[in-house]
Amino acid sequence: MMKIEKRLAELIEQGAAVQIPEPNYGTFILAAAEIRDNPPRLRWCAIYPEHQSHVHEMEYDEVAFSVGTRDIDFRKGGKTVMYVCPYEESGLSLDGTATILAQWRGQLATFNNEEQFKEFFDEA
Repeated sequence: MMKIEKRLAELIEQGAAVQIPEPNYGTFILAAAEIRDNPPRLRWCAIYPEHQSHVHEMEYDEVAFSVGTRDIDFRKGGKTVMYVCPYEESGLSLDGTATILAQWRGQLATFNNEEQFKEFFDEA
């Protein structure tokens, strides 16, 4: 069976969205995500973060695959707190999301932006 961490990395590489069901949150295109321990939490950042407070951590007490092994459901107290899926399944505009994601990846590929973003994400 596929590990959650491996699937999370695949989803981000393919283009993933994170959905947060609490009121006033929403759906974001993932730039990076990492599972952390003690307590279990998902550290994540959407594309185009403006500053380090845009790196978030969401605690959970249960994580499982959903829709076979396509999506990842993070739950706390029996309720979904985050849901990661391909952006095509997220309800976001397909054309608009594909364009924005391509622009983000194009910017990461220039100069040393990818290294700087990794450092930004790791140190926030």
